[in-house]
Amino acid sequence: MTEVSVVDANTLKISFSKDLIEDVSMFEFLLTPKSDDTKEIVLGNLALSGSNAVVAKAMEALTENTEYNIVVVFASDKDGNSIEN
Repeated sequence: MTEVSVVDANTLKISFSKDLIEDVSMFEFLLTPKSDDTKEIVLGNLALSGSNAVVAKAMEALTENTEYNIVVVFASDKDGNSIEN
């Protein structure tokens, strides 16, 4: 994972250093507020953006001026290699 950017209050763009497989439906991420790592914010509606990025929709709006942690639970490059967090 090389960069995470906020597109809007409910959308993140997660970029990787390698090209990803086209079927991102099995990808999994864990997003939590930095202040409370027990509160998971569900990410869904994953879609490939270019060859090396995923756009994910948060099921609740992200809050301005709040820091978040994101963990790659599962992602795979186009060669089928699991991407390390």
